[in-house]
Amino acid sequence: TPSRATPRATPLSLAAPPTPLLAAHAAHGGDRPDDESFAPSIMSSGARRKDVRAGLAGLPAPKFAYDVDAPADVPEDAPMEDAPRVTDARARDEADAAKRRAEEEAAFKRRSLAVQRGLP
Repeated sequence: TPSRATPRATPLSLAAPPTPLLAAHAAHGGDRPDDESFAPSIMSSGARRKDVRAGLAGLPAPKFAYDVDAPADVPEDAPMEDAPRVTDARARDEADAAKRRAEEEAAFKRRSLAVQRGLP
């Protein structure tokens, strides 16, 4: 019944594979993770931190120096080459809108004065 079920009541065929910590505990002769011999096998966070720092200390130091090969014969104040420039989308949209407004205004001025003034 569900009221009498425990976490260990799952059949072994359906149980998840053991975690590395539980497998190491079982290898040392422990059968249950809540027995007294299991507590010392879990490293404290401080011990884990020291273990990670000791492992990282053996890595080589990072190198932040980069070699950049720049042509030596180009003066710094020389003008840049005339490369094709890509227009900004906002500037292009504003220019298109201004052109469209000018065309609409020109079309309006071509109409008769009665239509321009809204007369019947």
